[in-house]
Amino acid sequence: MTAPAAQPAMAALITFATATRPDIDPNELQGALADCHSAGWTWPQTLVATARMLARGEQVRDLRNAVGPLKNRSSR
Repeated sequence: MTAPAAQPAMAALITFATATRPDIDPNELQGALADCHSAGWTWPQTLVATARMLARGEQVRDLRNAVGPLKNRSSR
């Protein structure tokens, strides 16, 4: 029997993040999660990195820094 694949739950992750860390801006986090997706991260990678950011008391910019520069960010 194979393990079920983790299903993306971006809205639930944002709700969880802002409930556990009121200092997190949900719009900023949504943008960072979109960056993770654009960079080709899998949902499990994004989920773990976000949980790590929350647990360590880091900021959303730290999650964005982990993603690295995106090609489309520098196009303007």
